[in-house]
Amino acid sequence: MRWLILLLAGCVTPGIPGTPPGDPPPSDDDDSADDDDSADDDDSADDDDSADDCPPGVICIDSLPATVSGTTEGAPSDFANYGCAPEVDESGPELVYRVAIDQSGFLGAALSVEAPDTDPDVHILASLDPDDCLARGHWDAHSDVDAGFVWVVVDTWVDDAGPDLSGPFTLELGLLHPSSGDCTTEVSEIDRINDGGVPLAMPATGPMVLEAHLVTVDDGYGTQGAGPWPQSITENIPAHYVTSEGASGFVMRRSQSWAPQENSEFGQAAHYNKLPTLDEAWYVNMMWADRPDPGTRMILTNPANGRSVVASAGFETGPGNLDHVGGTTEEAHRYLGTGHLGQLSLGFAVDQDLPLGPIVCE
Repeated sequence: MRWLILLLAGCVTPGIPGTPPGDPPPSDDDDSADDDDSADDDDSADDDDSADDCPPGVICIDSLPATVSGTTEGAPSDFANYGCAPEVDESGPELVYRVAIDQSGFLGAALSVEAPDTDPDVHILASLDPDDCLARGHWDAHSDVDAGFVWVVVDTWVDDAGPDLSGPFTLELGLLHPSSGDCTTEVSEIDRINDGGVPLAMPATGPMVLEAHLVTVDDGYGTQGAGPWPQSITENIPAHYVTSEGASGFVMRRSQSWAPQENSEFGQAAHYNKLPTLDEAWYVNMMWADRPDPGTRMILTNPANGRSVVASAGFETGPGNLDHVGGTTEEAHRYLGTGHLGQLSLGFAVDQDLPLGPIVCE
């Protein structure tokens, strides 16, 4: 039997808040499989020892979003490899979390550490079996999940040439529920700056740049217009990450800085005003000769996996290389499963009332 070393000495019994491990069962339960209170019998399949109980040695999270702190130092080491990356040595100590999923969605799990000699990785499992791995990552992992339980394991990577890299971490979990709607895009052409008179047929498919962040109206730099701006490419960027996540609901490890100064301020968009926060999380740009109205809906789709995002256009212009179709945020790239210069399809949405963010196309 595997016991949790840190954070919890055991699991609180669901339905009996505050019941510490080792306390006697309720008075109407004699722990007998054939007694007269079977509905409350610890040995009965339909009572509080059902599959919904928190297993020993597991930390159970019953609602999302959630943020928990822990440490792999001194924890058990039962899993060495995972099916989604069997070549990676994860034989260091790990903590296991069972996460209740109320309805299907897109689960995000993000790690943060402060100690430079700590190296945990995060894994999302469909069951408590390392071969049943849905996704993993060094700093974050994402996966579609169904209602029920999933398992998140924070495991310590092992470097054969180095010391034990276990230690403290913070784990953040969030469940995103994509909207649904008609993702039909317009068939048209657009003129781009310096395109030599050769318009681009839309929708277009090609490389999409990973863009930097733009200042929003909620970032503490004043309201729209010519108010204060960041004084460096990283000033207050961690606070912006928190603001962006609060608006989008998308849990991930953000790493991009403010947009650099290009005849503008740090983080200033091409239309010179600060963006609505949700639009900034999902913005898209192109080298359009005539920039569309701010907030114009466009559809970004990854042809490789079918994922789509409703993106907000009209705030920014770029990138300068016309071999690239456009650019979008790290949030959009992360959800779509791409990165810098990933191949994406981009077009103007026929339905301009679609909500921003991930969408399941009907």
